[in-house]
Amino acid sequence: MDLKIVSINYIDDNTIDKICDWRNQDFVRTKMFARHIISLKEHRDYIDMVRKDDKRDMFVLYIDDVPFGVIQYKLYTSGNYVICGNYLINEADQDKGLGTMLVFFQNDIVFKYTECNKIYSEVLSYNKAALSINKKIGGVQEGILRQQVHMDGKYYDIYCFGLLREEWTAIKNKYEKYIYDSIENSKVIV
Repeated sequence: MDLKIVSINYIDDNTIDKICDWRNQDFVRTKMFARHIISLKEHRDYIDMVRKDDKRDMFVLYIDDVPFGVIQYKLYTSGNYVICGNYLINEADQDKGLGTMLVFFQNDIVFKYTECNKIYSEVLSYNKAALSINKKIGGVQEGILRQQVHMDGKYYDIYCFGLLREEWTAIKNKYEKYIYDSIENSKVIV
């Protein structure tokens, strides 16, 4: 199995359009804070903004040249932290370990390519898979914003997770062997 991680700066227009389709799938969209269907124009404007902002990046992850996930981050230099987000692009890939792989590479890329001290993420309370993966791969639950979001006529909590650079350094090797045992070759294109 070969892994390839490609920055949005090196992704062709056809794949850029596919990212919009992937993001608009119900199983992805319903776990996001912005749940509306994103138009292609809105998506392309967002991609252009990401490409121009040296504090942001987005990546598509491939196994054997088949895309399986998207990660993105934004660096906040004033607090020296990064806010991350990610999603699998195929509903059938859930519960196969690919979400763990996605978060592993998200963390590794952020700490490798930025000088940030902390990764911060927020997860909606009903997204059980994301809650589990964040805890599993080293995220420390730093708080719960109770009934923070109102969607579909209901209030939902937001779980806040943080991972410090020193914590990642201490636990990375534990997951690295598991992840790389299933990968023959890997390449990151940033």
